[in-house]
This record gives sequence, structure tokens and C-alpha cells, in this order.
Amino acid sequence: MGEEPAELISSRANYEKALEQATTPIHQKYLEHLKRLQGKFTQENNLDAALAIRAEIEGIEKQLELGIEAARVTLNVEPTEEESLQEWLQGREFRWEATSVKEVILTFKGDEVRVVADGREIMEKEYEIVSPMAFQFEWGSNDMNTFTIADGKRDFTRFMQGSRSTHGGTIHARSGR
Repeated sequence: MGEEPAELISSRANYEKALEQATTPIHQKYLEHLKRLQGKFTQENNLDAALAIRAEIEGIEKQLELGIEAARVTLNVEPTEEESLQEWLQGREFRWEATSVKEVILTFKGDEVRVVADGREIMEKEYEIVSPMAFQFEWGSNDMNTFTIADGKRDFTRFMQGSRSTHGGTIHARSGR
């Protein structure tokens, strides 16, 4: 398969945005219900039930914080696929032009990604493989970035959860490891 057309990338971003807008009220309603149940069980002094509900609330809140909707299909990644993507990333650089800087470059070492903007390191973070062709890491507070690699493995799409925007860049063989 060749590279993904821009129309597909744009359509996917619109789909994900619509999915989020549709599921957010459902998540909020579920959280409100769980909080009422937790209050009920606390008043009844049923602490085991209240703690179980609290764990569910925390799980849903974490999903919302990370931008992973419960209704979204999750790909199961076999360890061998995860390892092979992680190994492949070690020899690559992800590059794009940002609004305020000329060039941003991601490089990888083990399970950490290094972010350099215009030749200056701005952060080093752990990243997580989320599918055979995608990884993510927290760029800043409440801003999870997901990078999806195109089939040709020469381009990528970056979805920024905090700003709800998407853009792309190129993938290059890494010079000097």
C-alpha cells in the first residue's frame, strides 16, 4: 500500500473529533451516575462497593484525561509488534515545521523520545506504543500527542489532544546514533 492521501488523514481527524463530541456527554452522564452510587454506598457504610466504584470513576477520568474514549476500538498489540515498532523507531527521526519554530525533530532511545526544536532540546519523555503503527506521549499537561505512521513509513500524522488539532511531518533515517 502507498502513502495515505491527505483527504483520508483529514477525514480520520474529523471522524475522531465527531466521535469525541458524541461520546463526551455519555461519559459525563456515566460519571455522574457513578458518583451518586458512590455516595449511596458510602452513606450505607458499604466501603467495598464505594471503593470499587471509586476505582471505576478514576479509570474513566484517566481515559478522558488521556483522550481515549471508551467507545473507541482499541487495537491489541502483540509484544512482538510493539518491540518491532520500538526497534524501528530507534533508527528514525520524525520532523515537522511548527508555528513558532523552523524545525522540530523527535529521536528515540529505548522507550524514551527526545524532542529538539531548532537545535535546542526541549524535552525527553517516555513514549508508549498504542498500535502497530502508532505511539504517544504526554507533550505537556493535558496534551497527549499521538503519532500515527503512514503505510509507506515516510510520513506521519500528529494528533494533539490538548489543542484538538492534527498535522503531519516526515520520517527520515537517523543520522548518527
